Amino acid sequence: MLCLSCSKTEEEAPLEDVSYLQFETKTNTNGTKVLYSEWVDSELPNSSVYGAAFCDLPKVKKSLFDIDRDLVMFFAKRNSIMPLPVSIPVSREHYMVEMAPHLWYNIYIPRIRVTATDWETEPLDDIFFSPNNNTKFRIMIIPGNTPFPSKGTPRPDFTKMDYAEICNYFGIPQ
Repeated sequence: MLCLSCSKTEEEAPLEDVSYLQFETKTNTNGTKVLYSEWVDSELPNSSVYGAAFCDLPKVKKSLFDIDRDLVMFFAKRNSIMPLPVSIPVSREHYMVEMAPHLWYNIYIPRIRVTATDWETEPLDDIFFSPNNNTKFRIMIIPGNTPFPSKGTPRPDFTKMDYAEICNYFGIPQ
């Protein structure tokens, strides 16, 4: 007979050597709330012998947001700030993002993935968002239950706003 017992819940189980993405919260005058992370240095390789590469950002606790209801936006900063996913035609690269759930712990693993847009251009010789280019990434989360302006004012479509517009709307320091 085999008996197993564990006294810690999934939330309590410690993760060794894990860094968590830190978030600030801003609420504008309408009561609309946003969580935004610090800028995190790119850990993508500077180049790759393959046609794809990825890097994980610090982990995000599942308790910070509802993946089914909240809007999660990724941004990359190099010479300017760009929303992800994005294609960089001059570098023949495409960047994708994902929030991969961890199998055993209540965390998400934010992942930035770069692929060659044309498999004939393998390998990725000079990755656009590499550490050599002083690249940083940021995540913003707008909760799905966030109150918006009164009935007479249309709800903003954050997916159509650029980074500066979102920062101005919420009062996020750039």
